[in-house]
Amino acid sequence: MSSSSPTAKMFAVLEVLAKRGSARLTDIAMALGVPKTTLHHTVAQLEDLGLLQRELGGRQLTIAPRLAKLSSDILGAAMRHAPRHAILERLATSLGESCSLGIRVGHQIIYLDDVTGSSPLAFNFQTGHHTPLYCTSTGKLFLARMTSAELDRYLKSEPMVEHTPQTITDPDLLRAVVAEVAESGFACSDSEFVVGVVGAAVPVVDKQDRLLAGLTVSIPGVRMSYSELPSLRPALESAAASLAQTFD
Repeated sequence: MSSSSPTAKMFAVLEVLAKRGSARLTDIAMALGVPKTTLHHTVAQLEDLGLLQRELGGRQLTIAPRLAKLSSDILGAAMRHAPRHAILERLATSLGESCSLGIRVGHQIIYLDDVTGSSPLAFNFQTGHHTPLYCTSTGKLFLARMTSAELDRYLKSEPMVEHTPQTITDPDLLRAVVAEVAESGFACSDSEFVVGVVGAAVPVVDKQDRLLAGLTVSIPGVRMSYSELPSLRPALESAAASLAQTFD
């Protein structure tokens, strides 16, 4: 690594942060098996390019907005690959409800592809729409993949805005909900971001069990209650498995 090209060093640093979300320079050096001094110049270049930034008030390095946008654009292009969109269309048609694919970019979910359901009053998720992690079913999937330390940092830094009367803004309650999602692999939301809309999400993972995206169904509560959402899990998981195969 110490003798690698500058470009290779940059990609190595970015790969570590892509997996961890944030890390100190010391941690990155340990992960790559090189002295910290070897990476000073590389990290400085990435910061100058607007690809990395320091967390406020700390030494943690994290993904900067420019790199986040680049990653979402790349994944968006990949997600719109015809076979993947066809899988999403089949799911939306079979359920009669709106379905979407979302990824985590920083502290938000960005929806990369969506299909509006055929049922009356179907919820319309627009591609490119941003939502918080803490009050959406897809967001909870990504929170459930965080380490305890990462989740603690998130809960301390994220302003918990009450989007609806149902929004979970208590950190301890959210931590308990996230723990349930981590155990079950299934996430739900009950009018937490949009009044009158319930949702459920399952993970789309690769062969290494890395979370690529969340597959979500969003339904007006007048047609399905929150307690009925688990009945959709088999259909969601079957579609998620098909989506995962397109990444082989």
